[in-house]
Amino acid sequence: AEMGFPDLGRSLAALGRLQELSQRSPGPATTSLDEIDGGNDIQRFVWFALGMHGHAGLKFLGAIRYGSVGTDLDALALCASIPPADVILSDWRGQLHMPGFALALDASTSSLVLAVRGSLWPEDFVTDLDCRPRACNLAGCAVFAHSGMLSAAENLSARV
Repeated sequence: AEMGFPDLGRSLAALGRLQELSQRSPGPATTSLDEIDGGNDIQRFVWFALGMHGHAGLKFLGAIRYGSVGTDLDALALCASIPPADVILSDWRGQLHMPGFALALDASTSSLVLAVRGSLWPEDFVTDLDCRPRACNLAGCAVFAHSGMLSAAENLSARV
């Protein structure tokens, strides 16, 4: 089924509400990641997520200097402190229902990391707006999911 104009309007209104809510202050933090079991791993893996913005995005955001790296792969490796050769599979393109991602070895935590980029390209935002509820089975339970995100997850699963 195609998304009609009223659906698009509701989608945009919902997105606006989410943006409004995201601007609210959550209040003072009561626990730091250092105090949580696994908190150091969370801090470590955030660098993989940051690296998924690619060299141009990271330069634009001021996260890395211009001239420091020339490829998305090198930007991820720099942020995650891993050798570029430890990135097994990656795709930074923006595609409808297919997020940018990288699958990498992290020797420091003995982990295989799947880092998925958030919305960056127009195709990513169209995936965000494809937010009709879609029935699916999750861990044996009949549930509904965001249609665009579920399609993206299914496509990503088929790639990795």
